[in-house]
Amino acid sequence: MKTALLLLSATLWLALAVQPSAAQTVAVGKCRPNLTSYSTISAAVAAAPSGATILICPGTYPEQVVISQPLTLKGIANSGGIYPIVTVPQGGLVGSQGVVAQMLAQLADPGPGWGPVNISNLIVDGTGAAGCSMGFLTGIYDDSGSGTFENVEVRNQSPGGCGHGIVAESVFANQVVDIVNSSVHDFDDIGISAGSASGNVVLNLISNIIASSSSTVQAGVNYGQYSFGHATRNFIAVGGQTAMLLNTLGSGVTAKENTIIGSQVGIQVIVGPNSLPYNVSQNSLLKNGTGIQVGFYPPPPVIGGRNTTPRAASASDIFSFSLTSNTIVQSTTVAINLGCESDAASVGSNSILSAPVGIANVTAGNAAARNYFFSVPTLTTNCPSN
Repeated sequence: MKTALLLLSATLWLALAVQPSAAQTVAVGKCRPNLTSYSTISAAVAAAPSGATILICPGTYPEQVVISQPLTLKGIANSGGIYPIVTVPQGGLVGSQGVVAQMLAQLADPGPGWGPVNISNLIVDGTGAAGCSMGFLTGIYDDSGSGTFENVEVRNQSPGGCGHGIVAESVFANQVVDIVNSSVHDFDDIGISAGSASGNVVLNLISNIIASSSSTVQAGVNYGQYSFGHATRNFIAVGGQTAMLLNTLGSGVTAKENTIIGSQVGIQVIVGPNSLPYNVSQNSLLKNGTGIQVGFYPPPPVIGGRNTTPRAASASDIFSFSLTSNTIVQSTTVAINLGCESDAASVGSNSILSAPVGIANVTAGNAAARNYFFSVPTLTTNCPSN
């Protein structure tokens, strides 16, 4: 019996000893006196084991945070419902390789699915950041780590035309980044951006607000090279060039049920040959110059890992996209511009109200019969060569 008890005790000790450190929780500040506490977020991030949860007490934290392992950061609201705020430190921000990030998740790459880094209930404020001499200012920069950003507010990244809200970038294996119920506003270049040098970035945007009145804004949302995913039920109001840019070189994106207001171009879809399907449907676009713009970007020859001169489209190229059931109201130039590279076969059931031209630069297909037009003087136009 004694031997059996010793074996049982040893087994229980081993079981406890091999429990992952992910269960450990620490705090920043004094609002959780029962937990190990640190005075700054950076100190907690440096000391916490991989997979730990860091609870951040209410307050303002003037620091630049670098996360190099899987962690979960959760803010705690004060009595007025205000979450902790990460601000620019008194000495300013520093950067490397052309990026200045207020919060940087930069993980090594042991294999696919590395991460995650999860951040929730936190405000990142770029007020007071210096100009663009050191590179792009980014509120949260997720470099090669999957994760979820939920209920975060990233604001005031406006140092002079180089301010980004949230960037997800992969240089290794695939990563999946979900941004949910968050707000990115008052940036002066790009609100949310994804891209990859070699792997793929899956960026899922769900029920976010992206807004800026800056005239230097390039895009509210940018799906860049080798990124894909879905953008659903987001509200985008930017005063610059493009509200949502889908420019992914072969990777498909679904943009559905978004509300887009006040840009030169509401949604711009740049399709490549043999690309995965693009699905742009059930969006509401109001008071944009062009509601939806479609273009073609054939991948050029690759020399030294960089693109050179683009080639012309060929008959073997396959374009897969659909623009259906969108409501486009008060476009000042054209509701849908197919760019002479795409026909109207996959453009249907769109409701177009009050635009000088309904669907422009059509190569084939009966767009007028497949869509609904109200107060549109010119329903469709053909390409000049037709």
